[in-house]
Amino acid sequence: MNKIWLAIPFFLVVSYCNSQNDPAFRQFYFNPFHFNPAYTGIDGHTDIYLSTRKQWIDFKDAPVVSQFSVQYATRSRVSLGFTVSDQEVVALRNTFISTAFAYKVPFTRNQSVTFALSGGVGTSNLDLSNFDYSTDPTILNAATTSVYGNAGFGAVYVWNRLKIGFALPQLFGQNYISPQKLGNKNFSQLQKQNYSASYKFSKGNFSFAPWFLFRLSDDNQNSWDGGAQILYREKIWLGSAYNSQQGPAFFFGMEIKETIKIGYSYELPPANNGFIQTKSMELQLRIRLNPKKSYPSLPDVSPLNLFTKSQEEIAEEQKQKMKLAEAEYQKKYRESITTRSDFKTDSIGKKNSAAENFKRDSIRRIATSNSDFPDGIPIAKRGFYLVAGSFKNPNYALRQQSKMVSKGLANAHVVFHRESGLYRVCLYYSTLLDEVKLQFDNLKRMGLFDCFILSVK
Repeated sequence: MNKIWLAIPFFLVVSYCNSQNDPAFRQFYFNPFHFNPAYTGIDGHTDIYLSTRKQWIDFKDAPVVSQFSVQYATRSRVSLGFTVSDQEVVALRNTFISTAFAYKVPFTRNQSVTFALSGGVGTSNLDLSNFDYSTDPTILNAATTSVYGNAGFGAVYVWNRLKIGFALPQLFGQNYISPQKLGNKNFSQLQKQNYSASYKFSKGNFSFAPWFLFRLSDDNQNSWDGGAQILYREKIWLGSAYNSQQGPAFFFGMEIKETIKIGYSYELPPANNGFIQTKSMELQLRIRLNPKKSYPSLPDVSPLNLFTKSQEEIAEEQKQKMKLAEAEYQKKYRESITTRSDFKTDSIGKKNSAAENFKRDSIRRIATSNSDFPDGIPIAKRGFYLVAGSFKNPNYALRQQSKMVSKGLANAHVVFHRESGLYRVCLYYSTLLDEVKLQFDNLKRMGLFDCFILSVK
């Protein structure tokens, strides 16, 4: 009997946390999706997370929390998540299954807001199969398996390395077992809120990443958690944090080849003699199914980098074209001067404006008549282009290029595609298809443009 009554306060904590899909994990930086569904796939990858937490390790049958989740970032603005969590303490067990849908709204290249909804169903029960409480209807009522539903809402604002989050982890009211009296009590749906903020400072091989998490609740169980970690080359890190209810924690973790990431937390009890004076620990694992491919630093793309010839050769060829154009003009001018009355010279031998305009237009037309520069725009060469627009009129293509440059895509340029006869507005060029695909994925993930890859042979 004492064992079951001891479990009732634990059940309050366990049922309350899990019914709202908000377990008491401490490593916020490792998987903030625990606290806010808007973090689903925020890094743009497909990840599998395995998490387990052993609360008060010196106590037998103390709470154990386990969670499995999958986060999938599509090539559009959508990310999807799936979670199964399980919490046990003594004879009490709570299982919750949920899904999450996140949508990213970009403002600029480095600024966006992601909104998300999550929802699922769970079961909670008190297993008394090894005990006889047939004469206690209150205990028997608590032992009945219950099925409940819950939903959550979250939003995350991202600006460069700053992330600010807000979440409502419980949109539905949910009953739980009160420790003061075995019976039902209902939580307010929207008065439980999570606020978070994090930032990352980088200097050389080292990074410093502080974060702060505040949980607001209507049952006077408000708590805050603040901490930071120091990372070396984003591969190894150490950190610490303090929670107002759970005390200090120390972290250690490492990443192996961008595929496997491991985080460990060891926690000490808070400096409060009225609280349980024992330790807790937590282990988290991430498996990345589509790690980024490693390339050397990708060169900036400008129109001059699109030609097979060097810039010096191009400049010399342009100089020769201008000389030829000047000679051609002199020939055409001599032929035209005798037939056009508006080509007369003034008293000091200067040509009038019509002649000057004819000269300028003639030289430009001749200089750009070479097949490498139709209308002054380079021909697309062999390789792969990331194309964001196609036009028959070069002026429209140049206008689109200007718009993209104004939005921060300084490498936007225009080439002429002979095979289609179209002027292509391009954001990236390479002879390696994988490099162009990488840039394509990055832009699609940002949601800024509808692009496609053009192969020129």
